[in-house]
Amino acid sequence: MIDYDAMTDPQINKAVAIYCGFELHSEDEISCWVTKFISAGYGPRHVVSLVSDYCNNWADAGPIIVENRITIEAETKGGLWNAYHEDFPANFVESGLDDDPLHAAMIVFLKMKEAE
Repeated sequence: MIDYDAMTDPQINKAVAIYCGFELHSEDEISCWVTKFISAGYGPRHVVSLVSDYCNNWADAGPIIVENRITIEAETKGGLWNAYHEDFPANFVESGLDDDPLHAAMIVFLKMKEAE
């Protein structure tokens, strides 16, 4: 099992992008180019973009959180965040290792995908 807690935001962003169907085309630590083959109204095409900022941008992470039914809640003390998916056992709960709720949610997403 991968230690997602030790990964940086860019590393988590890349891993999430790959699980979302993007193909990685560079290994830059800060950003990278990815492509995704999609079917559009006039036939298939490739979408090329920089990796989204899933750890810091609600617009990027929100659809993943909703689609995968990940719950995010604030701890009552310490200002930290918990994220979890109730259908997975307790070891899939990300418990306040970061004060960023999106970071916690993306770690849960990666653990869910790794378990599939």
